[in-house]
Amino acid sequence: MSVAVIGLGKVGLPLAAVIAGSGLKVVGVDLDAEKCEEINRGKNPIPEEPGLDELIKEHGGSDLIATPRYEDAVNGM
Repeated sequence: MSVAVIGLGKVGLPLAAVIAGSGLKVVGVDLDAEKCEEINRGKNPIPEEPGLDELIKEHGGSDLIATPRYEDAVNGM
């Protein structure tokens, strides 16, 4: 099972990371392609969010795939 989260800002990214941490695959969509690349490299673009660094480092690019393309969410990457 996979989940799509649209918008990887201060609410969407922590939500996507927690879902990935629970064992589900997550496709996160955000129009900021640079932010998506950072997340997929395991880098947290919201460093002030407690605990998010560890989740992004562990799941970014594997269980949590960030993309600027809505089509990827539909296809489940």
